[in-house]
Amino acid sequence: MTTTTHHWPQRTAHLLNLLLMLVLAGTGFYIHRPLVGGLMGLARYAHIVAAFVLLVNLAWRIYYAFLGQYKDAREFKPQLQALPRQIRYYLFLSNHEVKQGLYNPLQRLAYLGVIILLILQGILGFALGWPQGIMGFLANGLGLAEIRALHYLFTWFFITFVIIHLYLVLTETPQAFLEMFWGERRERNKTSAATRSSTTTSK
Repeated sequence: MTTTTHHWPQRTAHLLNLLLMLVLAGTGFYIHRPLVGGLMGLARYAHIVAAFVLLVNLAWRIYYAFLGQYKDAREFKPQLQALPRQIRYYLFLSNHEVKQGLYNPLQRLAYLGVIILLILQGILGFALGWPQGIMGFLANGLGLAEIRALHYLFTWFFITFVIIHLYLVLTETPQAFLEMFWGERRERNKTSAATRSSTTTSK
């Protein structure tokens, strides 16, 4: 028996986000400190294109969450009251996970935080790329050095988030990793399992 957990639009957006963030991190580190010469123009171009595509993908994903065929905005609704209990679970102080729907309270808060930080990261990137453009007030108000430092700090936040995200998925719910690719959760038929167990016992 299979249950659909993530439909193809959600899976496509998720995979695209991952690939684009890898491109942005790789090109960003090269722009920050190029180890090989002659690729700066290509790196900047790829960085800008990936940033635009990521922001468009993010906007589409937000739209789809509220108005898509398989809208899932309710899955991201914060559950602040249950947050302390979920933190106790992750700290091994409790054996009971608080989970309603696909995500637990900490996941919901983390994913919403990532969305906000991605938007802020894009704004900072525009200010760095076009300091005299529409985000020029940031360059004038904060200074390019400070904006660059924040941009770099946010990059490390996203890298840390991905590492922790993968660790928790692979250790807590390994099947969820495959669900994000195939979109289905295979559930064992309890009736059949009970019948097989009864048959084995009788033998």
